[in-house]
Formats: sequence, C-alpha cells, structure tokens
Amino acid sequence: MRRILILCGLAVLAPATLLFAGSALGAGSAAATTNAATAVTSTGATVNGTVNPNGQATTYAFQWGLTTSYGNEAPLPPASAGSGSADVPVSLDLGGLASGTAYHFRVIASNASGTATGADETFTTAGSAPTPAAVTTGSASIVTANSAVLNGSVVAGASPTTCSFAYGPTTSYGSLSNPQPVAAGTTSVAMTATISGLSPATAFHYQLVCSSAAGTVSGSDQTTTTLPEPGRIAIAGRRLFISPTGVVGVFVACFGGSTCSGTLSLKSGNTTIAPSAHYTITNEKETVVFSKLTRSALAQLKARHRLTATATAVDTNGSKSAIPFALYRELF
Repeated sequence: MRRILILCGLAVLAPATLLFAGSALGAGSAAATTNAATAVTSTGATVNGTVNPNGQATTYAFQWGLTTSYGNEAPLPPASAGSGSADVPVSLDLGGLASGTAYHFRVIASNASGTATGADETFTTAGSAPTPAAVTTGSASIVTANSAVLNGSVVAGASPTTCSFAYGPTTSYGSLSNPQPVAAGTTSVAMTATISGLSPATAFHYQLVCSSAAGTVSGSDQTTTTLPEPGRIAIAGRRLFISPTGVVGVFVACFGGSTCSGTLSLKSGNTTIAPSAHYTITNEKETVVFSKLTRSALAQLKARHRLTATATAVDTNGSKSAIPFALYRELF
C-alpha cells in the first residue's frame, strides 16, 4: 500500500516538474536568422530575417554594407520583436544603393540574455556597376616654408564623389584636407587645397583621394619640399663715414634659413641722396653694401660736415630694416 502511494505521488509531481523545466528553458537569448533579400532593384532591396524572442522583450536591427564589416545599421533605435516564444518575421527596405553592386547584410537581435547574430547573406543590385571616379594628383604650387597649395583633378562619373588630399611625412600620410563634394558628371573638375602648419625645408607626400558609391580611388603619390625659413635683413650701425668722392658703405646682415636679396636705399627726409644698391647675402652672413651720394647730397655734407639720413633695406622675401644714420665728412 505504501509503494502505491509513493508511485501516485510521483505521478502527480512529474507534470509540475516538467512544466517548471519547460518554463526555465523557454526564457533565454533571442534567436536570429537571416533570410534572403527580396524586391531587389538597381537602387534598393528588402532585407529579411526571423527573430525568436524566447520569452523576453527583444529588439532587432539589420546591418549592411559592401563588406562583412557592414558599416550601416537600421532601424535606430532597434525595433521591437516582442517577448513571445515564436518566430517573428522581420524586414527592412533599403534605398540609395549603387547599381550592379554586391551588398552584405545580416539581422541581429538583443534581449536581457544577450545578442544573437544571423548569418551573413548577400544580394546584388540590378544594372551595371558604377564606374569609379578618375583621379589625378597634380603638382603643388605656392609652396612656402609652412604651407602649400595642393592640386589635382577628378572626373566623378555616374556617382557624386567626395575628395580630400591625404598628406604627411611618408606614404602613410596621416592628415586629410577638408572634404570637397563633386557632382556626378563626365567633366574633369579641378581640386585644390591649401594646407598649413608644415615644417620648413621638409619633404612631404600627398595624394588626392576620392570616394563614391563605386568605391574609393586614389591619385598617384606626389612629393614636394617646403622652403627654408625666409631670411631676415638687418642694418647695423648708426654712423657712416663718407669717402672724399661720396662713396658710402652700409653694414647689412642676413639672419634665418635662406639667402637675403633686395635693395638698399638712402634718404634724407623725403629726398633720395644715393642710388638704390642691390645686395645678395647668404643666410647667417653679413656684408657692406656700397652706394654713392648724389652731387647735391655730397655738396650739402661738405658744407654742413654732417647729414642725417635713413638707410632702408627691403628684401624680396618681405623683410625690411630701416635705420636712421648720421653721415660725417671726417675722412676729408
């Protein structure tokens, strides 16, 4: 009799135990299955999948792109797939795609127990693949010690294109100029970018890089070298002694990274008292620049023994030095 009661008790408990076990197994991570794309056209497609929430509130989204890195995800925020235990069909309409192009996609689902990822699937849009842009890197212009103008050209083709110049000390570049949009078309469009913050007397690499729905295309690598720091001109001294024939010499120095070249003039007030004299001085060197007083200026000096003047050196690189002088006739 006792055995019969025990067996009856087990028979009563068994269904409850099974129900409890079934409930425990039913709530867990979501399941995600990627299905084939439908309604594929030259510019769009519908991507499909199935999500099972497995008894917990679950959201889903699709990822897609030209590679298995995808790069795109929608909807954002993810959409709800509910909290049931049955498979839920999900889909997303994609637009703005490139014709004749293969795309990868997958569905992902998330709930409190984790994230499930469907397998990668592909589809190819109808039509011909767009022609990549034709990109040419040109020569640099207006190169200074710290800046340069980079030049190039692009034929965008069937797709709108965005271009930038990559530049840096090596072919790894490291810096990009501001992006410039280029409309679709078959006409060559000139591209320029002014870059700054460069080091003087230093070579750097650059190339034009353009991206569109057809992919990214780079022009050839080019190099150019920035100029040395411009030299700065300086006049030294405050007293000048004149030869009996009116020859006067002004001490001029060049400081900086490049040669100084320009003209030296002498004036007393607004009156020029000697012809302009040209000079060329190697950087970090100095010289005496000679000129000869005009007859009237020499006559004034002989009569007064002293003549005030200003010596002005103007360099072709833009530097300038102006020093007031006193001219004396002490040597004759």
